[in-house]
Amino acid sequence: MRILGIDPGLATTGYGVIDGERALTFGVVVTPAGEALERRLLQLHQRLDALIAEFEPEACAAEELFFGKNSRSAFAVAQARGVALLAAAQHGLAVEVYRPIQVKQAVAAYGGATKQQVQQMVRMLLGLSEVPRPDDAADALAIALCHEHSHEALARRRAAEARVSGLGSRVWGPGFGSGVSGLGSGVGDWAVTTSKTLNDGPAGTMAALRGDPRPETRDPRPEDPRS
Repeated sequence: MRILGIDPGLATTGYGVIDGERALTFGVVVTPAGEALERRLLQLHQRLDALIAEFEPEACAAEELFFGKNSRSAFAVAQARGVALLAAAQHGLAVEVYRPIQVKQAVAAYGGATKQQVQQMVRMLLGLSEVPRPDDAADALAIALCHEHSHEALARRRAAEARVSGLGSRVWGPGFGSGVSGLGSGVGDWAVTTSKTLNDGPAGTMAALRGDPRPETRDPRPEDPRS
């Protein structure tokens, strides 16, 4: 899957596009501090719009906004993030948002990893000769990798649920349902089937579980010739 990762900021917005575990491009969008806010936001939008049009990502991921003590800086980042989300939406891209600890866990397998450790893992995972620079670009690549790994994990989970659902249908019958949601009905069918077949012995119980027609019940005593 081709994914665009974005590390938003008003002064510097990092971006990175990956395809699987291959980096297609990465860098930063820098807006001049002396210009009016609306002009800086326009420049950011134009650059991201052109980037999406050129590389045609299938998904977009961004880091969750963190409000620290400097509220003025946080609001500036929020405005840049809104522009980034707008550019993605204009190209029909849904944006997944991840917390910094999620990115660290996905890339470095440790939520307390340092920035340097995450950057080294980004370099290794993408097969780069050196750590991506500047830091904002490396962060954007890490966010994209986080989404890639999350997407793969979700695909594996769905495949596992499909296998379990198929196994349940073969063993328990249609009443098992699909996945975990069918557990209640499956147990109910088991209880009903068991109660109906206790007097038939093991063979009758297994026949019922297989779905075989229930055999006619006959009196095992020999017929009285006088009757």
